[in-house]
Amino acid sequence: MFGTLEITQLLITSTTISFLSTAFVISEVFCGDSYQYSHAFAYFRTFVEHSIPIGTKRCIIRNFDGINTFIKIIKIE
Repeated sequence: MFGTLEITQLLITSTTISFLSTAFVISEVFCGDSYQYSHAFAYFRTFVEHSIPIGTKRCIIRNFDGINTFIKIIKIE
């Protein structure tokens, strides 16, 4: 049976993506039109804050809790 990975709080600004998870996760951010790798945490944590490069219009965040992967496309207005 698959578990769930929940993001309890997601805050998006023009410079950062921050979120609080119910599980310890490894997090990655891919920003820009080509979705090239931008920033990652290689160890498990519940609160993550990623910097966003200037001029970015959209990013993908990918979180992995050891079982599940959560992927979300974020548009930055």
